[in-house]
Amino acid sequence: MIVVVGGTYLEQIQGSETEHGPGHMLSYQAFTTHSRRFGSTGTRKLVFTPDAASFEYLRSHGISVDTARYVGSPVISRLAHRAMAEMEKDDSFTPLAVKCLLLELVAP
Repeated sequence: MIVVVGGTYLEQIQGSETEHGPGHMLSYQAFTTHSRRFGSTGTRKLVFTPDAASFEYLRSHGISVDTARYVGSPVISRLAHRAMAEMEKDDSFTPLAVKCLLLELVAP
């Protein structure tokens, strides 16, 4: 999964083109053919792979993880910024805090 933290980019995937910016969270299978054009200021993204239990939870609630999709929300942006700040702090609680924030991003 990818969360855009800063900047914008245009992505083409599975026949559609979408401009992504802060607060967009994307999901698509590894090795899916796609292209990206980044804005002049670049893009900062948080990239992570949820565990198998998270993917199963999404599937059991009718959310497909087999096709490309994205959602956008100010909540996604806030959670991503909190995760990035936590990673920059890098103390003994960072791994647990980041894991909890990423799980919250995955929850529908």
